[in-house]
Amino acid sequence: MSFTIERMIRKAAVRLRDAGVDSPRLDAELLMAHVLGRDRAYLLAHPEEPLSPEQLARFEELLARRAAREPLAYIIGKRWFYGLEFMVEPGALIPRPETELLVELALAWLAKRREREILRVADVGTGSGAIAVSLAVHAAAHVQIAALDASPEALRLARVNAQRHRGGAHPFCAERFAAGRGRAIRPHRGQSALHPHGRPGRPDARGAGL
Repeated sequence: MSFTIERMIRKAAVRLRDAGVDSPRLDAELLMAHVLGRDRAYLLAHPEEPLSPEQLARFEELLARRAAREPLAYIIGKRWFYGLEFMVEPGALIPRPETELLVELALAWLAKRREREILRVADVGTGSGAIAVSLAVHAAAHVQIAALDASPEALRLARVNAQRHRGGAHPFCAERFAAGRGRAIRPHRGQSALHPHGRPGRPDARGAGL
């Protein structure tokens, strides 16, 4: 019996559904795409392609982890946030879709400030750096981004994600992204500061009325 892409995705979706996963078919497809090193469009175009024994074993291994309710982002090691792909690891929280609203509000606030004024943004508890890097990619050149976290593992991950999005369509990202251990930054005289964060709990209201 041939273990094809579509057949294994269907079996995996049933297993994930029975395990209580909210999006069993989607998660099964993403796991398969990760194992094959392809995108989901490839899966649709090649449903009858057989898996090698190595691919099948890897898929079953990852499927078991997802059925045990390990977050999908930690299994495949990445998550999309604000149009950018971020590396994620268990040492940092997974970027949440609703946190994209925080980025939009911060960008709107920054856009209203005078361009001759240096604006400093501190992403406190940066984790994967999703907020800081997204702001660095999309904000104007007079905005300085500081990503702060008490965890060395999180800072390493934030630096990796900053490097992933430097140059090309995002020429200012690496130049305006700084990572360091700490809790906050204070604006110098004549400067404004914004302290957004996407951590669970009460939103941080300092600086922008967020």
